[in-house]
Amino acid sequence: MRCVYCNDHVVGKPDVVVVQGKGPAHELCFQRSLADMNKRQFAGLDLSNLRESTLRELLDMVTMELNTRSANDEDMVELFD
Repeated sequence: MRCVYCNDHVVGKPDVVVVQGKGPAHELCFQRSLADMNKRQFAGLDLSNLRESTLRELLDMVTMELNTRSANDEDMVELFD
């Protein structure tokens, strides 16, 4: 098995992580990829690869989810004082 970033072997190496949706990687390679400002990722989702229409749809979905959660928070009743 090889690192998804540097293509070097990961078997038997210390500090190996599994990157969701990609595969095994050296911890250092993974950290470097996160620090790269050209790659905008969140929770395994590469935002820089999304089309603008898909990104706007994601924004709408996140906004709806936040609105739903804030509406639910207002309806909560305190059971304990």
